[in-house]
Amino acid sequence: MVQAGKIRVLAVTNKKRSPFWPDVPTTTEAGYPNIEFEGMLGLFASRNTPEDRRESIASTVRAIAADPVVIKRLGASGQIVRGSTPADFAAAIEEQRSRISAIIRLIGKAPQ
Repeated sequence: MVQAGKIRVLAVTNKKRSPFWPDVPTTTEAGYPNIEFEGMLGLFASRNTPEDRRESIASTVRAIAADPVVIKRLGASGQIVRGSTPADFAAAIEEQRSRISAIIRLIGKAPQ
């Protein structure tokens, strides 16, 4: 719909501009830093998963995330593909959990 000119993207919520829409500002650039929010998608495993197995899976996922075909296909829907480590993913989840909890407290609700 964007390419067809039926809608216009006003801003992206990511920390950085999208490489697919380089002319579209981030919400921070547009004057709304408090609504910066990155979408995430990842794989989860049991806490009991051996570290070597966890790293093997993460390595395979990073290789897939670096594949130009995967990047192009997911990019067509506006997604930015980034492979990371299990520790980085856990830190990103915790950062979002903290931000969402703060928003919920701000509007007078208790985090569940």
